[in-house]
Amino acid sequence: MDAQNLYRRQTAILTSIFLALVSFLWWTTSWKAFFAGFFMGGVAGLYNVLYLIHKLRILDAQIASAASGNRRVKTGLVNRFLMAAFPMLLAVRFPEWIDYRSVLLGLPVPYILLIAVGLRHTQRQFSKEKR
Repeated sequence: MDAQNLYRRQTAILTSIFLALVSFLWWTTSWKAFFAGFFMGGVAGLYNVLYLIHKLRILDAQIASAASGNRRVKTGLVNRFLMAAFPMLLAVRFPEWIDYRSVLLGLPVPYILLIAVGLRHTQRQFSKEKR
């Protein structure tokens, strides 16, 4: 299994566990708006991370085949910005249901988990090389 697929899989699993915990807290506590925003931010962040990994895989394939020529390779920056703005627009439109501050807190969670997975993978590779 290549590193990108490993990162994608482990980040998706960890973020899904996090989102399940947030949805459980939404269901059991009275802070419904806060946890709804946290959930929406986490879902949008997970989409952005998975989309970025997908686009980087395509970019790697184009660079490896050298078939891109003069064609510009795009990483979907505008799409990811719009996807991050969508839960914020919903939070502004429905402030009684979704807290905008918690959306901002939930957006970077998958990125943080991706960094943690990468550091863990690097640490394991380094410890294997030392043996």
